[in-house]
Amino acid sequence: SLALLMIALTTVYGLFAWPGIFLIAAEGFWLDHLSLHFSLMLIPLLLITSVAMGSIGSLIGLIAPDEGLAGLFGNLVMMGVLFLGMVPVNAVGQWALAFWILPSTGPLAILKGIMFHGPYNTWPHWLGLALYAAVAMTVSAYVIKKPQ
Repeated sequence: SLALLMIALTTVYGLFAWPGIFLIAAEGFWLDHLSLHFSLMLIPLLLITSVAMGSIGSLIGLIAPDEGLAGLFGNLVMMGVLFLGMVPVNAVGQWALAFWILPSTGPLAILKGIMFHGPYNTWPHWLGLALYAAVAMTVSAYVIKKPQ
């Protein structure tokens, strides 16, 4: 079915991010001496983030004219999404509140709360991730179904 195809596409694209996430956590632990705390909430966070971030990759892959451009655009867009998602809102001002829509901002806020026992009122981030994934997957499904 189309829904299963979209979940498979976004999950596969999202899986590419997992090794980088684990390397960043290991670097923070070993080199920066950060104390990490495991939580079962990391599992749904990784899954929903994979789908949200993977929906970008699947959408780019579907609308790009060829595979080479899909890879180029995918890398450029992902770098932008990841790095803009790390901008601390309180450091740059209120204009940065627009970054909450990025699928990397929410997971970073949630991850900070989980890993470092920070404030845990992150339901808007969970909701934003779910909405982002749903909208991007719907657009991807439309691209697949539209007549050529």
